[in-house]
Amino acid sequence: MGDENCDYIKLYDRKFFQNISASYITMTNIQSKIDLLKQRAIDLEAENAKLKQIIKENAKCKADNVNLLAENTKIKTENVKLKQAMGENAKFKAESLEEVRMRERIEKTMLELDGCLYRKSLSMK
Repeated sequence: MGDENCDYIKLYDRKFFQNISASYITMTNIQSKIDLLKQRAIDLEAENAKLKQIIKENAKCKADNVNLLAENTKIKTENVKLKQAMGENAKFKAESLEEVRMRERIEKTMLELDGCLYRKSLSMK
């Protein structure tokens, strides 16, 4: 009976150590997973910080875009006014050119009339 007890204890000890060994392996695997998850959390926090910066920059770009659109609208309005003014200026320039031509014709006609009157006065003498 003493040998049986000894065999039982050896078997029990072997199973106990096998259980401890299996538990250690399981704990090691769990610790590896924990370490991986910790690293993943660190990576995600870094990515989150980058995304927050990108969101901040995006908001600034959107604000700049609104300002640029307002400035663009103002410039387009000024451009329309300038085109209208240029059209009016061209019209006045054409009218002015026509007036100059008319004045030149009148002056030429007057000179011709003066010449005719002068010759007529000479012929009357």
